[in-house]
Amino acid sequence: MGGMKRVALLLMVVAGAACSKPTADDCRKAITNLQRIQGLDQSSNLRGQDIEAYVRKCRATGDPQTVKCFIDAKTDADIARCEPAVTPAK
Repeated sequence: MGGMKRVALLLMVVAGAACSKPTADDCRKAITNLQRIQGLDQSSNLRGQDIEAYVRKCRATGDPQTVKCFIDAKTDADIARCEPAVTPAK
């Protein structure tokens, strides 16, 4: 899967029914960290307005605890532990 598509997918995975929303700053930190871990910070054209679109998505659907986990992640394995378990549809 393409790098930015994976970042977008990971951000959509954080969607939850939580009442509190992550801050824009926390979303930016999470996105930047995901890019760094995925090796996209040097090769990606994702800047400015593009990042802000992901920040808006993160704020709208993100869970603060999951966003914090993405901020603290150091490896792909850490990212995987941040992702909530998905229950298959029956």
